[in-house]
Amino acid sequence: MTDQQALELLVGYGIVFFIVTFVLGLVGYLLIGFAYLSMTKQLNIPNGWLAFIPFANVYIQGEVVTEKLNNKGGLIFLLALIAAIVLGAIPILGIIISIAFAILGFMVLYWTYNKFSEKALLMIIFSILSGGILTPIFLFAIRNNPVRG
Repeated sequence: MTDQQALELLVGYGIVFFIVTFVLGLVGYLLIGFAYLSMTKQLNIPNGWLAFIPFANVYIQGEVVTEKLNNKGGLIFLLALIAAIVLGAIPILGIIISIAFAILGFMVLYWTYNKFSEKALLMIIFSILSGGILTPIFLFAIRNNPVRG
């Protein structure tokens, strides 16, 4: 195999990897969108279609668990994301704020799991351990479960 052939093979693998990653990411994004759309319908949250819009979906995620965030869940979670993005560029403070937002994100996800499933702890552990890969599957699986408590 020549260097040219090796380079072509490497580029080919890179393109295939990119396409597969893009398709899996799109499928995960759609699963999350449809999951939150179903949840918003169950909870009578208006504008559930925002679950498919980047950044607006964060508002919807907060609204699903709004009672845990002083009935302003959507606004609080969206403002926390904006703060994490804006302040994330500050060297040390950015790291702290990014970690705080990640913790808040896991809390919102846990509260969502807990609202629609009895296996919330197991789901959040596997979501974290999988690097978030299982999150769309879990959310889609529980989307039509009745609201607990």
